[in-house]
Amino acid sequence: MSEEDLYIEVHILNGDALAHQLQNSLLKGQKIVFGEALIEGPINLNSFDLFLLDRLSYFESINEEFGDRYKTKHIPELKKLDHVDNASYIYLWFEYDLFCQVNLWYLLFLLPKLKLEDKIFWIKPINKTNWKGFGALSTSELENLINDAYKISNDDIELAHNALLNHISEASKMSKAEVDEPSILQEAIINAVSWSNDLKSNKIGSKPIDNIIRQLKLETNNNFTKMFQIFCSQYGYYGLGDLQFKNLLDHVNDQDAFL
Repeated sequence: MSEEDLYIEVHILNGDALAHQLQNSLLKGQKIVFGEALIEGPINLNSFDLFLLDRLSYFESINEEFGDRYKTKHIPELKKLDHVDNASYIYLWFEYDLFCQVNLWYLLFLLPKLKLEDKIFWIKPINKTNWKGFGALSTSELENLINDAYKISNDDIELAHNALLNHISEASKMSKAEVDEPSILQEAIINAVSWSNDLKSNKIGSKPIDNIIRQLKLETNNNFTKMFQIFCSQYGYYGLGDLQFKNLLDHVNDQDAFL
């Protein structure tokens, strides 16, 4: 039996920043960084190995540096998920924004396949509208979040699966009418679905979020740094990094070039 098989608690973290915040914490168990950005690129649901291969190909298509980093850093870390089936508790540290939610949806698709559905808990930020999320908290405040861990139900998992399929689909198939009395996680999922739909192209290739980008271009005279700062401040619920924002900006510029 490997050392990884002996962990009673497993903490799956939303990124390197949170891992750094928790490196000197008193939390027990294994920490795995889910360093993904599933808000964009392919999501292969046929198998975990095919998922990793498709993600690697996607990052390699962006540039060689991204591909090398994913292969040498992220894949070995993500492969640790193959060894969590003996854990007694799995804590998923993910925030309310769309970036985090899509990653969470995928994990709620993957982990139940390991017969872990009764062991999964969601660790969430204290303030659901502070888009700094975990980054706004001290180490002791982060440690205390485990006392308010939310046990994820089968209904939550089913809704997350549907949300993931909606995100992958080119068409919007879910709406806010999906659940009558949503749990706190279901409410987060439903909100994020509406933001996910904002990123979908219609028949002429336009996205609902495009008008936000166009307005920011006018306000900042096409200054990327200012545009991104305002976007993060006013539209933090998307949770986009500068790379995802640049991709949206490039899409708008391509669209407008034909006008």
